[in-house]
Amino acid sequence: LTPQQILDRIDQVAQYVTEWETRRDEAERLDAKMALESLEQTLLPKDVSVEDVLVYREHQQKLKMRETLQQELEKVEAEIQGMEQEQSQKKQRIQEQ
Repeated sequence: LTPQQILDRIDQVAQYVTEWETRRDEAERLDAKMALESLEQTLLPKDVSVEDVLVYREHQQKLKMRETLQQELEKVEAEIQGMEQEQSQKKQRIQEQ
């Protein structure tokens, strides 16, 4: 084989692999789409889509994050209040001396 023939075969193999990967990706995409459609038809109530479920989950996660942040804020505010009281008591002791 000539060097050009070797390069041509390498190009053919690369093209074949690229085409195969494209067909595989398309098949996977179609499989996922069919699975979602099947899920929608069999497991979900009539007027609920998978997208609705995902939006609901996202909303629930945001609520949970908000609650966690609110709790953290309350802890920080309690710490600040404790520090302010401590500072006030120190000032009062200094003034009494």
